[in-house]
Amino acid sequence: MTPFIQLTLTDGTPCFISILQIVLVEPRKFRNTEGGRDSAYTYLVLAGGETITRNVADSYDSVMNAIICYHKNKDFVRREQLSR
Repeated sequence: MTPFIQLTLTDGTPCFISILQIVLVEPRKFRNTEGGRDSAYTYLVLAGGETITRNVADSYDSVMNAIICYHKNKDFVRREQLSR
């Protein structure tokens, strides 16, 4: 299982981010000046020497689900390997 997830930045650019480098996930909203409505996005902070952040259009729930599923599967595979 790969630790990378494909996300879409708020400007529409696709990107792959390593789940292992994500140190903070936060739901946020911004005011859409054209429609006057709030638009949701997910704010990510990545590990690194400088503060590296990304604003992604993917929902907070979908990002968290990918992170949780990766770690559950990783732990399952590790237990299977140890039981052999």
